[in-house]
Amino acid sequence: MSFTRSFLCISQVQKFSQGLFRSSAPLRHLPLCLPPQETLLRNIKPYRQFSTSQVCCEEEEAAEDGDGKPIDPAKDRRNPHPVETSIRYLASEAYQKCYGSEPVWKPYRRNHKGMFAPRKTRRTCIRNGIVTASNPCPICRDEYLIVHPYNVNLLKQFISPFNGENLSYEKTGVCQKQHRALLVAITQAKNKGLITFDIPFREYDYADYMPKNTT
Repeated sequence: MSFTRSFLCISQVQKFSQGLFRSSAPLRHLPLCLPPQETLLRNIKPYRQFSTSQVCCEEEEAAEDGDGKPIDPAKDRRNPHPVETSIRYLASEAYQKCYGSEPVWKPYRRNHKGMFAPRKTRRTCIRNGIVTASNPCPICRDEYLIVHPYNVNLLKQFISPFNGENLSYEKTGVCQKQHRALLVAITQAKNKGLITFDIPFREYDYADYMPKNTT
């Protein structure tokens, strides 16, 4: 190989090596003047062997789930707050600034395709302790709203002030899991005497009390 041919091959390899590690070029596109193994070994820089991936993995290990993805602290529901904290939250200034005097479900709007929303809401917004829905329901979106029989101020927001009936999920927009939890908590609160309610009117069949014709 002459000096001119060697110089041209070396310059060709240097130009090719500048974009070798920037793109996934297959080995068949390597210059033919040098073997592929020799071309790769001659153009590997020493500083490329240093890596900080182990340090980064150790820092992110505590904030990753089973799939290796980082967990947003705002969506983590694996350690729920106690009901005492939720009761204090409903009486705090932060709650008044966020919701005001309206129920927690009043400003919520469901995301749906088309002009009309589906009749039933989603099954649940939380899976494996993590909020997976992009637009969670009014209960799941706030980590300080805990459904419990002693959290009376929260339960009263899901009871109609006109007839005392439980509000439907079509009106409140809560998911099916939280709606069932609300029904259970409201029933338990009524049984404990924490929520007053009117006894339903009992209707009688007066035909049973009329004298029967014996003739």
